[in-house]
Amino acid sequence: MPKKLSRTGRGPQIRGRRGAAGADLKMSDVRSLDFEIIKEPWNKYQIIDNSVLKVRTILTRVERKMKDNKPYFKTKDQSLIVINADPSLKGEPDSKDHTSEEIKAAVEKKDMRYDTISQDFNEYILDDGTKIKIYTNVTNIDRSSLFNANGDPIYNVSSTNQIEIRPSSRYGSPDQDEKPGAGKSRMYGP
Repeated sequence: MPKKLSRTGRGPQIRGRRGAAGADLKMSDVRSLDFEIIKEPWNKYQIIDNSVLKVRTILTRVERKMKDNKPYFKTKDQSLIVINADPSLKGEPDSKDHTSEEIKAAVEKKDMRYDTISQDFNEYILDDGTKIKIYTNVTNIDRSSLFNANGDPIYNVSSTNQIEIRPSSRYGSPDQDEKPGAGKSRMYGP
């Protein structure tokens, strides 16, 4: 059976999303944008137990939705976390993949202090000229009594991201600037 087209003949529409004028937004209004990495540095932190935490946030996807000739952006990212544990903390290697619940239940050192070695923002430019900056902030570090396959202690690290988006000048006035937020999937716009 052939797919039914909308009355406009433009294909299916996104239900439940309405523009300011009340018109449905169509799937064709949302576009994935390619991007280039300007910089994606590792942020480094010295933990009080002499281990070094490295965190890098990677932008994985950007979508732009146009509404009333104004851009709205949705981003997705992934955080990479690496701990270079102090050798004195090594334990019995364990090849089991522990769940986050198991790690949280096995925390032996909570809210560990740390000093920032280096911290910088990631920067990207989209194929439409829009610039994106991502600031990653470590908010908590806990060490568990569990060990990974190398015998290094397993840590539970919490972080947040702040996103800054500067739409390309092709979209008009600069008052559409930066809309910070947190979470793994975000929507930004005026």
